[in-house]
Amino acid sequence: MFAGTMTPEEVLRVGQGQGEAAKFYADLYVGLYYETLGRGDESLRLVTRAADNPAAKNHFMGDVARVHVILRKNEGLPTPKVAK
Repeated sequence: MFAGTMTPEEVLRVGQGQGEAAKFYADLYVGLYYETLGRGDESLRLVTRAADNPAAKNHFMGDVARVHVILRKNEGLPTPKVAK
């Protein structure tokens, strides 16, 4: 997909048919790809789905997805001031 040899829809379709781990990575990477294209709602939906996938549990890439969802949901909030 990033190389231009597959569409995001193809990546999602292949991931869907290959089990939970493949579905996790398809959702995560297509979600991140959509974010780079400015497709925020679709991106957040897919990254959230990846974060909720059972294959993401107890895995560092699952942590990446979960942290990304938290950061995206907190966009636009003021940055907290750090006490000195």
